Amino acid sequence: MAMEMASMAAAIGVSIPVLRFLLCFVATIPVSLAWRLVPGTLPRHLYAALSGAVLSYLSFGASSNLHFLIPMAMSYASMLFIRRYAGVITFFTGFGYLIGCHVYYMSGDAWKEGGIDATGNEAWLIWASSANSPLPSPLGATLRALLQAAICMGLYLQLVPHFPLSRFNEPIYYEWGFWHRLFYQYMSGFTARWKYYFIWSISEASIIISGFGFSGWSDSSPPKPLWDRAKNVDILGVEFATSAVQLPLVWNIQVSTWLRHYVYERLIEKGKKPGFFQLLATQTISAVWHVSYA
Repeated sequence: MAMEMASMAAAIGVSIPVLRFLLCFVATIPVSLAWRLVPGTLPRHLYAALSGAVLSYLSFGASSNLHFLIPMAMSYASMLFIRRYAGVITFFTGFGYLIGCHVYYMSGDAWKEGGIDATGNEAWLIWASSANSPLPSPLGATLRALLQAAICMGLYLQLVPHFPLSRFNEPIYYEWGFWHRLFYQYMSGFTARWKYYFIWSISEASIIISGFGFSGWSDSSPPKPLWDRAKNVDILGVEFATSAVQLPLVWNIQVSTWLRHYVYERLIEKGKKPGFFQLLATQTISAVWHVSYA
């Protein structure tokens, strides 16, 4: 089994821990489909908790579930004992614990060296969700997301042998002329993006098939179901953006939405317009969130 994992990891150019994570990530699709078939609210909660704990264990080890329990316990305790300030307490304790784990594990360096940890999953513990009404069939939208994921991974596997990021550390790179290096810089960045497009497409498929990706109906006649609640990237929007201003609207969309709703808008006082303080606070939170990956 270990030999098979090693050969598979080498074939796609990742470490064994990252491959294990990717396999568990893809497994969230059938797990999410099965969740829809579980009858009753309590059984669904139990199924979600158990399947999530198993996938986290397989991806990151036993300690990952312990890290999830701490911010969850603090959030529920705040709702029981200090309900009025539960939102503020949950934000600062959950976000603070997440950043603390980022710093402790030095996630950025670990990922660069082929390792992996559970801090990505912990980010979802400070994410808010909303209730759902009866849903249309998610099959078509799920298949579209899976097809997009397959195309993204196919392009990545075709391009990465020709434009690996490791070449920046090789002597041959410094022997090239300016235009050759500029072309390689563009193509290596272009290649690396398809890896993220693949991950976000798999994530989108998993959330859509569970039903959580439904965002309402279109204004067309007849109305069509919209499944963009889980959409995290607009690939064409990124690749054909005409300015840097457009990129936050089409890249890492859900993080931008979270920052807008739960940081920027919550800092606006009633009857007043947003200003520099709200913008500064939002950018600061975003910077702190990502600083350990620098």
